[in-house]
Amino acid sequence: MDYFGVIPLTTQDRGLRNAYIRLVSSPIPAPTLSLRVHDFAFAESPGGESSVGQEIDVVWMWR
Repeated sequence: MDYFGVIPLTTQDRGLRNAYIRLVSSPIPAPTLSLRVHDFAFAESPGGESSVGQEIDVVWMWR
């Protein structure tokens, strides 16, 4: 979720697509490792490049 931007304004009315894969591993009850890989692209790209960028989130949680 984008808290700081206005999607139609910042993408020039092209929209934003966020395809992602999430992997979670919890070998024992306390720690959890989460890996998310994002691929950001414009939803509509008439005659141009649609890719915006990629991002990898690694989260280690201990409860």
